Amino acid sequence: DKIAMIELLVEAGIRSIEATSFVHPQVVPQMADAERVMSSIERRSGVTYRALVPNRRGAERAIAARTDVLVALITVSETYSHKNQNRGVQDLVRNVDEILQAGRHSGTRVDIAVGTAFFCPYEGPIAEERVESIFSQLVDLGGERFYVATTSGMADPAHVQRLCARQDRPPGLGGQAGAPRPDELRSEGISRPDPARLLHRRAGVEGGGRSAAADLRRARHAGREGLR
Repeated sequence: DKIAMIELLVEAGIRSIEATSFVHPQVVPQMADAERVMSSIERRSGVTYRALVPNRRGAERAIAARTDVLVALITVSETYSHKNQNRGVQDLVRNVDEILQAGRHSGTRVDIAVGTAFFCPYEGPIAEERVESIFSQLVDLGGERFYVATTSGMADPAHVQRLCARQDRPPGLGGQAGAPRPDELRSEGISRPDPARLLHRRAGVEGGGRSAAADLRRARHAGREGLR
């Protein structure tokens, strides 16, 4: 039970919980109960309840459900973006812009998860310059807090360190790196790139990328072959 899981996490001392995702119920039926989850959990003082939102409509639903933090999602890989969200990367940038606007209008904080920032099961390794370009656009739109997500789980500590070191962030700009999504199917032991940044871990697996599960098997095989 999702609500029981959230309560157990709070009792264990977790103070920031991504409770659900406000995605279209026909696309991810497992998340059709997002409003029920947010209305049923016992709100605890000092605990931040977050939710993933893919677009303005999802943001509006999450705000109406009294979500503390909206998590806007964008993936750097063009192929993955089309397969998973039926949108191009620049379409997703516009989605994030609309979510940021909704957050500002309602006074709700918006975090941005930048997915496939290291590797794509379709395109292979992602050039760091592409990630930087997306970050630059998001900062220009007013983004302040970011999660550099592997999505496929295929990244290593050195890669995380190198990518984060490239981000020339203005003073005060929040940033968190190496934040695995719940649907990540592979782990390479990602570690903190530096003491000031936070590594997120997720409990439970619901929903996730619609397209990548089978393709990751091919990616893993290719990765093993590349190490020989």
